[in-house]
Formats: sequence, C-alpha cells, structure tokens
Amino acid sequence: MEHSVLIMGGSGQAGAATAALLRRWYPELPLTIAGRDLGRARRVADELGGATAATIDLRRGDLGLQQGGSYSAVVAMVRDSHLNGLRYAQDRGLPYVSISSGLVDIGPEVVAAGLRAGAAPILLASHWYAGLVVLAVLDLAREFDRLDAIEVSGVLDEQDSGGPAAAEDMTRLLAATSSGHVRRDGVFDWVSGPDAQVMVTSVDGAVLPGQIVPILDVPSLAVATGAPNVRFAFAVGESAGRRAGGPASTEIRIDLEGVDRAGAPLRTSRYLLHPEGQRPLTALGVALGLERLLGLRGDPVMPGLHTPEALIDPGYAAERMAEIGATLM
Repeated sequence: MEHSVLIMGGSGQAGAATAALLRRWYPELPLTIAGRDLGRARRVADELGGATAATIDLRRGDLGLQQGGSYSAVVAMVRDSHLNGLRYAQDRGLPYVSISSGLVDIGPEVVAAGLRAGAAPILLASHWYAGLVVLAVLDLAREFDRLDAIEVSGVLDEQDSGGPAAAEDMTRLLAATSSGHVRRDGVFDWVSGPDAQVMVTSVDGAVLPGQIVPILDVPSLAVATGAPNVRFAFAVGESAGRRAGGPASTEIRIDLEGVDRAGAPLRTSRYLLHPEGQRPLTALGVALGLERLLGLRGDPVMPGLHTPEALIDPGYAAERMAEIGATLM
C-alpha cells in the first residue's frame, strides 16, 4: 500500500499508541503523524520508522497539508471540530474514523455522512475504548440464547484521563448533559438525578459512586443483541491498580442476564482489565477499525456509516485484546 494513513492527533497518547500498534501489525504500512506541533509529530514518526510527520489545521478545508500528499485513510484521534477532516476524506473517497464525538455530539457527523452516503466508508467509533467494550460484550453474549439485561460499569482513574485532547473531550461531553441514556423495557430513555446514580464495584471489592452516562455503547449493544434493558455507568476515582501500589489501571465490569441455549436462566459477571489504563485499549479499538476499513482483514467495506460491531468480529477482537495484555476475569 503506497498511500499513507493520516492520523490526526497522532502525536498524542492514544494516537501514538495506535500508530505503534499498526506498525507492529503491518511493518510496511505508511503512516503520517499529524499534529499542531511538528517537532512532537516528528519524534513520534522517527520512533515508529517508516512514518512521516505533518502539521494540521483543523480549521482549514485542506487541513493545512502540503499539496501532493496522498493518503489511504483519515483517522481523527482528536475532535474534528469543524468536520474538515471528514469532508477531506469524503472529497477523496477515503475511509474515515472518528472517536471523539460521543452520543450527545454525533449529530453533525451523522448528517454529514448521510448527505454523502456514497462518498466514503465512515466508522463512527465514539464508544468506550473505540468500541472494544461493545465487542467484548458481544463475545460474552455467545453464551446466551436471549439477553434480557446488559449492565456495564467502568472505573476511570483520575490519573488516567489521557492527554489534553482526551480531557477536553470528557469535559465537553459531561457538560452537555448530566443525564444518562439507557434502554429500559425496550424503550430508549433518559435518566437523571438519583435515577442516574449507581454504585460501581471494582474488581478488588472497593465500591465507588458512579453515574449512568450517555454513550454510544448503549444503542450499539441494544440493537446488536436485542436486549430490552441496557445501561452503561462509570465511576471516577482510584483504580484497583493504584490501590495495589501500581500504576493507574482500567476496568470494565460486564453483567449479563438472560437464558442459555437450553432455555435455563443464566447470569454472568466478568471484568475486562488492563494494568496500563485505557490508552492501550483505545488504541486497539481504533487499529481494529482501521484494519477493516483499509481492507487488510475481511471483505471490502462499502461507503456509508458504520459502527465497530458492524465491521469487527468479536472473537477476533478478544484475541487481539489478550495479545496486548488485557484480561477477562
């Protein structure tokens, strides 16, 4: 593949981790690390090898890129605030990945994609870990014949909020609404106040106050499984890793309830864990999506709007998660 993958925000924590993962999987894949600070982008590109660096200006339609550049895909690891990255990809028929919009912010992106549905394949991956939680749940759901309830609870260590761009995203999304979005008895609804408050039990037994949040994982899981009751909550506080004297870790508790293949009631509870925090899992989610969009694995992806669970096999995602040190307990 002679054209380069343009990673906007590629010099940030998650962007650099995504680039490193792609380099490990595909040593010959050309990568362009794009950011506002050219020096920082060059350092990341030099460490990767076989990569170039560029500056970008998200306020410009041409992204401030030099003329003559040739790309195979556009990845928005930072918020594409003016949608110029999306428009740049659509104008050139390039696959596009977005991870920063969130449920409350996707409207402009969805409309832009819908107006030019045949222009390019667009992966809407503003889920937790860029879709990995959804894929982990779907992999576990194979045990069930019918799912009646899905409850996902995460712990975000206050020392693991990512870089400045990730912190800005979190602040913006939480400021948009204090309500949570759920599916309850088959109806998508909003909950607020005491109804949105929950307690989150960490893998080591510690209990933290948490909140049900509006996140794309809820409609993705509800539609993919048919479960009439779905919620996603997270708590911010000290992670189990730090309580044990190590670095900030990340964890997601997945509780499923329904019936098994024999028609008997079944309830399961699992923890998805990574000792290095959320960055490796977010990077993996983006890399898996990009792998599919580029045609490096699976059938060609047609133009249109896609979500991670529509493109990525959950079993394959589980294998890749184990490779990077994630565990399922």
